[in-house]
Amino acid sequence: MDITQKITTVLPIYLAVAIGLSLLILIIAFRSVLVPIIATVGFVLSLPATLGSLTAIYQFGWFEELFGVHNPGPIISFLPIILIGILFGLASEPGRAGTD
Repeated sequence: MDITQKITTVLPIYLAVAIGLSLLILIIAFRSVLVPIIATVGFVLSLPATLGSLTAIYQFGWFEELFGVHNPGPIISFLPIILIGILFGLASEPGRAGTD
């Protein structure tokens, strides 16, 4: 329980840094302001969607037969930090269409 309390206190700071870095990286990559703000809002909106889907499927057992979840249960406490990092990486990658 001690690590869960520490993660809970640090998570808002981590989230603020991830959102700020996402905005900064996208501003540098696109050299504009409007597109990075829209992309950052999309990143912020993808966080509750991802965490809500994860909780609904793996903790509550919704659609368990569709996703092959046999025993729904509690989600580990550090998983939101990992997911925020993954979503940050996906949101910060500027489009590379046509660069190959």
